[in-house]
Amino acid sequence: MESRPTTLKEYLSANGHSLTRSRQQVFNALADSDALSMSQLTRKLQSKMDRASIYRNIELFERLGIINRIQIGWKYKLELSDTFAEHHHHATCSQCESVISFEEDIEFESKISQLASSLNFALHSHSIELRGLCQKCQDTNLNT
Repeated sequence: MESRPTTLKEYLSANGHSLTRSRQQVFNALADSDALSMSQLTRKLQSKMDRASIYRNIELFERLGIINRIQIGWKYKLELSDTFAEHHHHATCSQCESVISFEEDIEFESKISQLASSLNFALHSHSIELRGLCQKCQDTNLNT
């Protein structure tokens, strides 16, 4: 079995790129947070680098599979991929656009694998996205 890079530096090196200070800062900002929009990420990093550097690093990270884009309608949020974070799924509020991460249980994982197998499908990844109203928005809607 091929060994898998375990650090950002190793992962970048294995893909022909070096670890720069700005790449590490973008990575750290995503690692220290729940899913972030680009505006949230740029605000978080504004004192450390310019917007163009953030966008360039995000483009590279997406291309290399370091981060995932969580689509919320025509908007999106960013988070580290399963390569650098535990596998999980999302519940997205259609009103306030908050993203709640959740882990699936082993039985559910098994069912997904069985489904793929029954379809003669070579599964390499999957994602589950629940959409609805978070508790806060449900409560707000009841009080209006």
